[in-house]
Amino acid sequence: MRRNSFLAGTTLVALFIFTISSLSCKSNQINTVTLKTETTVSNNETSKTNTGNVSELDKTTVSRENATTATKTKEDIKTENSLPQGEIGFKTEDGININGNIFGNFKKLAVLSHMFPSDQKSWFGFAEFLNENKIAALTYDFRGYGKSQGNKDIANIYKDLGAALKFLNQYDLSEIYLIGASMGGTASIIIAAKQDINISKLITISAPDEFQNLSAKDAIKNIRCPKLFIASKSDDYAFQSMNFFYDNSSEPKEKLVLSGKSHGTFIFDEEPENGEKIKEAVISFLINH
Repeated sequence: MRRNSFLAGTTLVALFIFTISSLSCKSNQINTVTLKTETTVSNNETSKTNTGNVSELDKTTVSRENATTATKTKEDIKTENSLPQGEIGFKTEDGININGNIFGNFKKLAVLSHMFPSDQKSWFGFAEFLNENKIAALTYDFRGYGKSQGNKDIANIYKDLGAALKFLNQYDLSEIYLIGASMGGTASIIIAAKQDINISKLITISAPDEFQNLSAKDAIKNIRCPKLFIASKSDDYAFQSMNFFYDNSSEPKEKLVLSGKSHGTFIFDEEPENGEKIKEAVISFLINH
């Protein structure tokens, strides 16, 4: 009987120990699950925070890139724009469409204004000569001439030249020269005298001081850039006008008197030797002033 009592006691002790052990194991499992859950939640929150930071960083980067692009558009657009080549068009302040052509893509550019009764084609050969000397050229037809619209209105052709310069303002040019033959020279003087237009140098060939209500008599006194006046000695009125312009303009200034009687761009075809003298004088003047 004692032996049976001993066995019963031992069984009870073993059962108690087993129960305690089971409870301890379950407690550990619960703690482990809780720890894993907390760790997962913590990691998810950290991930969300990091994602948010990355998103904010991306937004900041995009914002900076957009700001840089905007600044570039405002400040560098001229540098990025190359001169178009060949036929171009622009409109005057009084609404007339003007046809022109650009030769070459250089930082220095000459605007070539044609004589009466020619059109811009009279300058094409000279424009190519300028390109050989790394100077771009813009030729154009005055209103009513060549491919330009409107009526022939010589008193207002200076507006066509002004529109050409406004068109060129969108490009990054280091220097702009005005070169005009006959009435084109008169218009060039009028425009060069305007204080809001920055002209580097002015050259006229056989320009009259006045022609069909287009007058440069007053304007010549207001030009500050270097000037070169060219005329043939036997081209009477053009020769007299050249001397008037020279005498009534400020320094720096030069004049070239040619033997012969040809007028404007006709000189290049009718008197080739004088045409070569003009080319040499023009390049020398543009380089040395």
